[in-house]
Amino acid sequence: MNQLITESELSITTRLQTLMNQRIVIIDGAMGTAIQDFNLSADDFGGPQYEGCNEYLVISKPEVIKKIHLDYLEAGADIIETNTFGATSVVLDEYQLGDQAFEINKQAARIAKEVASKFTDRFVAGSIGPTTKSLIVTGGITFDELRDSYYQQAAGLLAGGVDLFFIETGQDTLNMKAALVAVQQVCQEQQVNRPIFLSGSILEQGAMLAGQEIEAFFTSLRYSQPFAIGMNCAVGPKDMYPHLQQLNELSDLPVFIFPNAGLPNTEGQYEETPEMFTKNITPYLKNGWVNLVGGCCGTTAKHIKLLKQATEGIIPRKFEKKQSLFQVSGVDRVTPDEKQRPIFVGERTNVQGSRKFKDLIRNGDFDKALSIAKQQVLTGAQIIDICLEDTEVNEIDTINDFYSRVVKAVKVPIMIDSTDPEAIEVALKHLQGKGIINSINLESGTERIDKIVPLVKKYGASVVVGLIDEQGMAVTYERKIEVAERLYNLLTTTYGLADEDLIFDPLVFTVDNTDPTYQDSPKATIDTIKTLKERFPACLTILGVSNVSFGLPGAGREVLNSVYLYHATQAGLDLAIINPATIKRYNSLEEEEIKLVNTLLFNKTVDAIQTFSNKYKQTVPKDDRLLVNLSPEEFIHRAIVLGDHDRLEETIVSLLNKYPALEIISNILMKAMDEVGELFGDGKLIVTEVLQSAEVMKATIDRVQPHIPQKDLGIKKKIIVATVKGDVHDIGKNLVKIIFTSNGFEVIDLGIKVDSPAIIRAVKDHKPDAIGLSGLLIKSAKQMVITAESLSANNITIPLMVGGAALTKRFAETQIQDAYKGKIHYAKDAMTGLSMLQNIFPRAS
Repeated sequence: MNQLITESELSITTRLQTLMNQRIVIIDGAMGTAIQDFNLSADDFGGPQYEGCNEYLVISKPEVIKKIHLDYLEAGADIIETNTFGATSVVLDEYQLGDQAFEINKQAARIAKEVASKFTDRFVAGSIGPTTKSLIVTGGITFDELRDSYYQQAAGLLAGGVDLFFIETGQDTLNMKAALVAVQQVCQEQQVNRPIFLSGSILEQGAMLAGQEIEAFFTSLRYSQPFAIGMNCAVGPKDMYPHLQQLNELSDLPVFIFPNAGLPNTEGQYEETPEMFTKNITPYLKNGWVNLVGGCCGTTAKHIKLLKQATEGIIPRKFEKKQSLFQVSGVDRVTPDEKQRPIFVGERTNVQGSRKFKDLIRNGDFDKALSIAKQQVLTGAQIIDICLEDTEVNEIDTINDFYSRVVKAVKVPIMIDSTDPEAIEVALKHLQGKGIINSINLESGTERIDKIVPLVKKYGASVVVGLIDEQGMAVTYERKIEVAERLYNLLTTTYGLADEDLIFDPLVFTVDNTDPTYQDSPKATIDTIKTLKERFPACLTILGVSNVSFGLPGAGREVLNSVYLYHATQAGLDLAIINPATIKRYNSLEEEEIKLVNTLLFNKTVDAIQTFSNKYKQTVPKDDRLLVNLSPEEFIHRAIVLGDHDRLEETIVSLLNKYPALEIISNILMKAMDEVGELFGDGKLIVTEVLQSAEVMKATIDRVQPHIPQKDLGIKKKIIVATVKGDVHDIGKNLVKIIFTSNGFEVIDLGIKVDSPAIIRAVKDHKPDAIGLSGLLIKSAKQMVITAESLSANNITIPLMVGGAALTKRFAETQIQDAYKGKIHYAKDAMTGLSMLQNIFPRAS
C-alpha cells in the first residue's frame, strides 16, 4: 500500500510528481456539460442579465457547482478544475460583472477546496481560459490589459486556495503568455510556488486558431518552466493522435490530454459514450504517451469513472530530460539542420541597413514596409531581424504599429534588434512565439545584461551575444575567445541561461579598411567560429555577413558576401544575417571571382581592394523583387494571395488603363480571393494570412470603386452579423466582419449575446440583404434554432448564414432549416461564408 502524502509533509509539486511516478493521474470532465444537465433557469443564474454566465453560479447557485465537483471526485478525479474558465474581467464585463472578478474566482476556489477536502490527496486547479479576445488574430486588447485581467483572476484563485493553475484551451500562445506573466507575478508577490499546467487547443485543421502547430506551441512556452504541458478541447481523442505523438517526443515534462467526447452530431450533442471515449484514449495509455488524462466538452462523471478504471495497472509515461537544442518559433518552429546550415536571418527590415525600409517607416507606411518582410521570407529568410531604432521616430510607438502587423503577416520567428530594453520588452509583448533578442554584451559591464536577462526569462527568447567588453569590440582571435569565455561563464553560471539560448556573434568588419588593426579580422572571425563550436557545442554562432563588404560596389558585395558566407559555413556558422534575395550560390561563381575575393579576405592589400572595386563598380546588382517581371494582372493576383501591399498603386493604374473598373473587380480581384479561399480550405494559409489578403483586397477595391460608372455601381449589399444570445465569444464573428467588409459588403455588427428581438429590430431598421449568426457553444446552436423560428414568425426570409465551432452542416440543414422559412446557408468558416455570399449576390461590390 502506498504511503499517504499530506500537504503538510511535502510541497504540492512534490506530491504531484510522486503521484505521477506511481500511476496515471486523472483530471475531471466538462463543467459546462454538467451545468447544462441541471436545466437551470434565468433565476438560477441570478436573473436574466446573468443568464449564460456559468461562472456566476458560484455566487448564485453554489450547491450546483459543489455537486458537480463531488460527482467528479467520486468518479476518481485526482484534479478538479474551478468553475472559472471565463472568469476574467474581460469576459465578465460582458455581464457587467468585471468588477467582481476577484471575488468570483476566490469563491470558486473555496467551493472546490471545500469539496476536495473530503477526499484524500486530491488537488484543485484554478481554471484560466483563453477569454473572448485573441491578441494575434483579432486584437481589440493589449497585452498589458489582458495581463491585468488575468492578474485579477489569478489573485482571486490563489486567495481561494487553489493548489495549481490550469491555463487551458489556448488558441493563441500570446494570450497564454499574458496569463503566465500574471500568474507568476501573483505567486511571486504572495511568495508561494504553485505548479502551472499549460494546455493548447489544436483544431481539426491541425493547428491552433492563431496558426501554431504542436511543435511551435511547445517551443513558444517551454521557457516558462511549466509543471506539465498538453492539449484539450476542439476535437475528440482520435484527432489528437499525431499531435500527442509529437508532443510525447518533444516534451521533457509531464504530458496530458483532456479531449472532447468526439465532435457534435446533428443535434449538437457530443456522441462519444464513456465506453467509446475510453476506448479511444486507451492506445495513448498503453503507448506510454501521457501522465494525466481527463475530459473536456461533452464528458461527464461517467466518462471519468470509466477512464479511471482503464488507467489501473498502466505504467505512466516517463518524463526524462532530453537533449537540449536551439529552437525558436513564430507560427512555425525553426531548429538547426546540419544538412541545411546556416539558418538565414533576413536583414532588410532594418532602418539602419535599408534606406527603403527606413523611408517607409518614417512615413508611417507600415503596410508597404510589411511587404519587405514578406519578400525576405519568400526569398528564403527563416527568421527576420527587425530594427526600428531611428532618431526620426519614436521607437516604442513604431514597434507597436509595425509588430502588430508583422506577426500576422509572416510565420517565421522574429529577431528583435534594439539597444533599448524598454523597446525590447514592448516588442516581446507582440510575439506569440519564442523570438531572439539582438543583442547583449559587456560594453558597459553587466549593466545591459542585468536588464535583458530578466526579459529573456519572463517572455521567452534566445539572445545574441556580441563579443564586446569594456575595452570595445574584440578584433583579434585571442580577444574574441577571451571575451566569449567570459560571457559564457557569466551567462550560464551567474545568470542561469541555457547554452542552447546563447548565440555568439564573433563580429565581422568590412574589408574596405586599410587600418592594419583589421588586416586579419576576416580570418580571425572564421577561426573564432570554429573554436566556439568546439568549446561550446550547444551554443550557436551568428554573423552579419554583409558587414564584411560594407562600402564596396553593390554587385561586388553580392559576390564577396557569398564567398565569405561559404567560409563561415564551413567553419560551423549556424545563423547568417543576410539579404537572401541577393546572395549568390557559391558554386555559381567563377573561379576568378572566388580567387579575387579570397585574396581580399585573407591576403588583403590596398591594390586588392582597388582591383575588386574596379571590377564591379560598373555592374548593377540584381533586383531582389520577385514580382518585377509579372504582368499587372498577375501582379495584383499574386499581391492579394500573398497579402502584399507593395506597388499596388502603380499596378492599379495600369489595370485601370486596360479594363473597366467593374471588370477588374469581377475578373481579376475576385478570382484572387477565390484562390485565397482554396488555399485556406486546403490548410495552406492560416487565419492571419487570410486577413492580410483581405486587407489588400479592400485597399484595391477602395481604389478601383470610384472608377465604376454610377449606372453600373449598384447598391452595396448589406449583411447583419451577431453572436447569438448566451454566447460572448466573438472572435469568429469579427473575422467574418473583416473579410466580408474587405470584399465590398456593408457589415452591421450587432455584437454578442444578441437575442431574437434585437435581431428582428435590426432587420427592420437596416433592411439587410442577409443575416449571419455566430456562436461557439453547443447551446448557441440551439439558440440559432430559436432565432430562426422568431425570424420566420416575423416573416423574415432573407438568406440566413450560420456558423460556429459546435455547429455542424447537418444540424444547420435540418434543425435550423426546419425552423426557418427562408434559406439556411452553413459556413464552416469566414472564407466559405464569403464564397456563399458571392454566389448569392454575384454583383455585390
